[in-house]
Order: sequence, then structure tokens, then C-alpha cells
Amino acid sequence: MIGFRLPRHMIEKKLLKDYFKIFDFIEIKIGNSISDKELDSLINLLFECISQEKVSIHLPKNSLYDLKEYETCIKIIKKIVKYKIKRINLVVHFEFYNFIIINRILYLVSILKDQENLLIENVCKFYENEKYISEMENVLKIVNSSKLGVCMDFGHYLFGCFKEGIEQEKAIDRLLKHTLLVKKINELHMHDFNQQRDHLTIGTGNMMMRLIFEKMPINVSVPIVIESTVKDSNKDGLNQVIIIQKARRNLYANL
Repeated sequence: MIGFRLPRHMIEKKLLKDYFKIFDFIEIKIGNSISDKELDSLINLLFECISQEKVSIHLPKNSLYDLKEYETCIKIIKKIVKYKIKRINLVVHFEFYNFIIINRILYLVSILKDQENLLIENVCKFYENEKYISEMENVLKIVNSSKLGVCMDFGHYLFGCFKEGIEQEKAIDRLLKHTLLVKKINELHMHDFNQQRDHLTIGTGNMMMRLIFEKMPINVSVPIVIESTVKDSNKDGLNQVIIIQKARRNLYANL
């Protein structure tokens, strides 16, 4: 399943119906705050327009580190649990961990039901990427829950490694050493990068897409979210999906 991330203010019935004529997955970016009325309206719309297991929610990105965003995050999760969506990934950024962060993750995981997963997403680091990935894996070990997984942002990771002077193949080989983290990858984020910046349109930068799928043991059922600007869904949006599909051919062939 491949699709894009869209901010919640763009989500409405016609857009969703047109969107799923082209793409098969969507991640909705909640933002820093959302009212109960807005959240109810959004969830009702998801039930009406989206088949189950085709959506993830990007929670307020600093939910683990900002108390106000953490409280909003709890409200969102409790509301989603109440609605009993069949399966949904709830994504939140991971920066670092300490006693407070671990306790917050433990609580968030404790209020999830069987149909929800909390995924910690790697942010872009320009130094000590090996140490950072190890810290993510340590959190998975400490929390030790089937409800906690990883959203692996390869745009963030490979761009950060590039800035650190690490070649892409070596960066992926280092990632593969973290077997628990790799096993826990339940969603992928993709965006291209060049020497100056990331979040570029897929196919316009330096990312070695085929290398990722040749080396990473990721099931084809894991959703891929493209995080780049789309001006025309039928052109640049669809073109990015096609590039990823071509890069995955070797993976399909080895199933």
C-alpha cells in the first residue's frame, strides 16, 4: 500500500473519494491541536470514505516531549479506541528517551486496544545516527509491547547519514544490525534528498530506492507514506508511486 500524508484541514469527502481512485493508503497529519468536534468529524469521515487498514494518523509530532501535545495525543488515542477502527497506526516523533518519556510511551501503549499500534518515527539527525538508532531499539526493548512499533523514515535516516558522511549502503547495513527495530517496522516514510535538503519529490534526489528494498526485509503489506509536495495527483503524485513500485520489483520476485 502506497500513499501520501495530508494535513487534516484538507480532509473532506470528495477529496478522499478522488484520492482513493489513485492511491491506496493515506496518513493524516493531525497537527498541534484538535477539538473534540473536529476529531469526531474526522473519524466519522474516515469510517464513511476509507476501507479499513488504509489509514494512519500522525499524532502531534512532539507528543512525547511537550505536555500540552501529550495531553492532546491521549485525547486522540482514547477517541480512536472508542470508535473501534479495525486497524490503525498512530505515529509520533522520537527524539530521545529518559524516565519520563518511557513512562509516557508505556501509558500510551496501555490505553491502546488490539486494533491500534503506536509507532515511533525517527527524526533527522546530522550526527551519531548509529547511537540514535540504538536508542530507538532500546525503547522497544524496555517497553516490550506488541503494540509499540517503528515508523522508519528513510528520507530522514539516509539524509542524516549523508550529512554525517555515511554512504547509503553502509547506512542500511548498519540499520540491519538492529534486528528488533527492523522487525518492528510497521510503516515507511519516503522522500528524496540532495546535498542541501530532504523532503524532495521521489526521483529528484540522491536516494537509492532500489537499494532499500533489496536489502531491507520488509513485508510488502507494510504501508509506504510519501512525504513530498504533490501539485497534480495524476502526474507527479502517481509518478512517485510508480518509482517506488519499480524499486520493489525485486522484493516481489523473492516472495
